[in-house]
Amino acid sequence: MTVQRYIISLLGVGMLAIAVGLILHAVVIPGMVHKNSQVRVPDILEYTADDAFEITSSAGLQLRVLRREFHSSLPEGVVIEQFPIAGNLVREGRPLSVVVSKGHFAFRVPMLTGLDQRKAENTIQRESFKVGDVSRLKLEGVGSATVLWQYPASG
Repeated sequence: MTVQRYIISLLGVGMLAIAVGLILHAVVIPGMVHKNSQVRVPDILEYTADDAFEITSSAGLQLRVLRREFHSSLPEGVVIEQFPIAGNLVREGRPLSVVVSKGHFAFRVPMLTGLDQRKAENTIQRESFKVGDVSRLKLEGVGSATVLWQYPASG
């Protein structure tokens, strides 16, 4: 076999490989990738996570909790965000990501009344709060840096 015939044979094999690749890319792979039908994303906002699981399962989707975070008005266990949003068309079997409420943020405010300002500020910082506005009054019989009133109140 001459070098010229060898090169022509390699070109023929290369062209055949390219043709097979194009056929796979255009016909076979899309059928494999897009074999699932499309479904409409249900609105699961403000449903409990358990109810949201049932609704998404019925729609042919998977429920995935991304994170849990505090919410000012929705109770613990309720869906507060979803992606993709309701109404979109997606492939069946796709995960539907949600953020679930941890409920209202509850905290205990420390008692500061009667403490001197330095101890009050240390207590505030130790409890992961921030010192707000400080007003000063001069009253007879009261130390110059004593906390007389606080807002929010302790408890």
